[in-house]
Amino acid sequence: MNTRFIAALVVAAAQYWCGAVAYSQTTIFSLKNGIMFTDADSTAELTLRFRVQNLAVFQTRSASDLTLDRLQWNVRRLRIRLNGFLADPSVQFVIQLSMSRNDMDWDNSEFPSIVRDAMVFWQPNDHWRLGFGLGKLPGNRQRVVSSGEMQMIDRSIVNAAFNVDRDFGFHIVYSNAVGGMVYNLRGAVTTGDGRNTVVPNVGFSYTGRAELLPFGAFTRGGDYVEGDVVGEETPKLSLAAGYSQNNNARRTGGQIGTALFDERSMATWIADAVFKYQGFSLYGEYCSREALGAPPITSDATGAQRFVFDGVGVLVQAGYFVGKHVELVARYAQATPRASIEALAQQDTQYTIGVNYYLNGHRVKVQADVSLDNRMQLRTQETTRSWIARFQVELGI
Repeated sequence: MNTRFIAALVVAAAQYWCGAVAYSQTTIFSLKNGIMFTDADSTAELTLRFRVQNLAVFQTRSASDLTLDRLQWNVRRLRIRLNGFLADPSVQFVIQLSMSRNDMDWDNSEFPSIVRDAMVFWQPNDHWRLGFGLGKLPGNRQRVVSSGEMQMIDRSIVNAAFNVDRDFGFHIVYSNAVGGMVYNLRGAVTTGDGRNTVVPNVGFSYTGRAELLPFGAFTRGGDYVEGDVVGEETPKLSLAAGYSQNNNARRTGGQIGTALFDERSMATWIADAVFKYQGFSLYGEYCSREALGAPPITSDATGAQRFVFDGVGVLVQAGYFVGKHVELVARYAQATPRASIEALAQQDTQYTIGVNYYLNGHRVKVQADVSLDNRMQLRTQETTRSWIARFQVELGI
């Protein structure tokens, strides 16, 4: 479907909605929260947001040969997001659309998957939130953090190997506190096929996550915003663990990835933690995945092979604001295959340093980073290294 048509449709829908409530409609514009339309008797509310990320990537042939091997200049992401409520504030919705080719999973699904989120929520009180539709699973924290709230240009190689991404089904969140300690319980029962389902398989995916915030809630939901952009005045910490089991998955990553030649069930374990205090942030993540009841490798009649990434991943990421607008960042990430797929997968290790300049928090920022990418074939110890330099400008509301 033509993206210009989608954009025109969104604008027309907003205009129609505004016209329908013009007699009592209020419009509020905020660089942080978007454009909000609401009616006087509070029976409906619509917030319109967008963001664009323009990216340039340079990768060398090797660590010693600085000749360019890969050059990527494009619109990494162009998103339109609508959220609000209808009829009653407890009946909420989130819709998010992708407009750039790189953001549509075109290569794996072979068609443009424009819809990223299409969730309807019922929030009867401050403790419970029930959802049905397409949205992010409660997996590793870095995946759940919005791509518009990241302190590095993109998520890590650990996230790429182990995240459980988006899926369609039932979602539930329960939040409460004991004294000054906050805890959150998140769960989902979904199809396991991700956001590009054509014919669903006969299995389901079951995902659960528990979070403990011993020093209380972060300012403005900062446990799901990378970097201490607001400058926490007191130490804040969130500890979390989760598990996801995807039965009879058809793709290498369960909800994402290329198609397997045969179905595989897989289990993913996740543990992560984030700490923030006075401009300093520290984030750590551990992930593990394995195939259940069958080897992780699948083959077709020609001998071609595709596999579940049976292995473990470790991520450590830190940032510190050296002024009101400038943040220095560093990351170590490693994804290691187990013996079952050593012949087909390499151990990938990345060391990254970068700098961010925030003009309006995460909404308007300029980012640059440099990575040393180290790939090793574990059986032979053969290693290849290259440099990756990236530059990105993000603009949104």
